[in-house]
Amino acid sequence: MAYMNINDDRGFILQLQRMLRDISFLNYDDASLGLSGIYDSRTQYAVMEFQKENGIPATGIVDYDTWQSVNTVHGNYVKDNSVPRAVSIFPKYSGYEIIPDKEDGILYVLQYMLSEIAINDEKMGVIAPTGVYDEATVKAIRQFKRRNLLTDTDTVDVETLNRIFDEYERIISDSK
Repeated sequence: MAYMNINDDRGFILQLQRMLRDISFLNYDDASLGLSGIYDSRTQYAVMEFQKENGIPATGIVDYDTWQSVNTVHGNYVKDNSVPRAVSIFPKYSGYEIIPDKEDGILYVLQYMLSEIAINDEKMGVIAPTGVYDEATVKAIRQFKRRNLLTDTDTVDVETLNRIFDEYERIISDSK
């Protein structure tokens, strides 16, 4: 992108405004930069302030050096201030179950969660992430279900999974 003015692509201007707004929370008093896709006077002011802060001639024009610098500063801001996006590896449909003797990559994650929960409940025993719904996992699931007043079976249904997720998230948030 060579220059940015009122005739330029609104998508690029919107992207510039988003990045400037994000980094303005760290560097500028005006965190109210609008997201209009229009290179207005507020956008030009934000560009000039950014240029001053970063040793670029304050022209208000987004040339190659300014664009590269905005991208770099924004990338560092995102890297330093973002948290990982939550990703669900468990199927999202009703009726999902895990049964004994099942082998599945999802079991590694479930067993890890159970091992963290078991730190506070020694009756659950030691659970090693094996990827197999083995006897140690059955024991831990049965104890977890008893403690949470769930139906005492070896099957891990959606209700049990959600209770495990809730307890695991509490443990993780308490450890921060």
